[in-house]
Amino acid sequence: APREFRPPDEVGRITIAANVTELLNEIIQIRDAIMADAPKSSVRFLELGPRDRIEPILNSGDADIVITVSAREYAGSLTGCAFSVEKHVIFFDPACRPPIRDIEEYADAEHATLDFGMGGKSTIDELLEQESLSRLVAVSAPDVAALGALITGTRLITTMQASLSRTTLSHLSYCEPPLYLPPQKFDLVWHRRADNSAKSKWLRNLIMRVAETNLYARD
Repeated sequence: APREFRPPDEVGRITIAANVTELLNEIIQIRDAIMADAPKSSVRFLELGPRDRIEPILNSGDADIVITVSAREYAGSLTGCAFSVEKHVIFFDPACRPPIRDIEEYADAEHATLDFGMGGKSTIDELLEQESLSRLVAVSAPDVAALGALITGTRLITTMQASLSRTTLSHLSYCEPPLYLPPQKFDLVWHRRADNSAKSKWLRNLIMRVAETNLYARD
């Protein structure tokens, strides 16, 4: 990569991979920041899907950077930093059901979840098991927009990050969960070969400015 990088002169395409509807508020702000700093560039948001796509998509150069739900570890060719931390809330259609009152009602409810094809037991299921409870996952969807549409008009509930109440799930009501749920963490991840790239540094700093702005504005 060239040693100098001037965002106003950038005419190429900048590609960010993420599960877009899950981070729509941040994605809109990132788009605006890039268009302000590099108005001649084009911005492409690529749907990420499951986390096992992170390494191939960065290795191939199909994406410049990835925003993803935090993983315990990443491939050796990758590096990253924390992007955001958010609390979970329970979303529901108030025309069809009341808020969740206690953990037993939460376990007994019909749940809707995101499904990226990864399988395995979720953190929520593990926490319920510690209380000798289990839940029924009645509906799964590949993205948050579909999840919101499938919940509408039903007694289904879904447990997602609170910021979605301002974007993709704004048509639903929400309540606090009746058990402690670890916060939802997202990371910014890039390929190590881009560590010293002036363009990559600019993009990382720009995205982290958005993250910091949201941190101070978050409820």
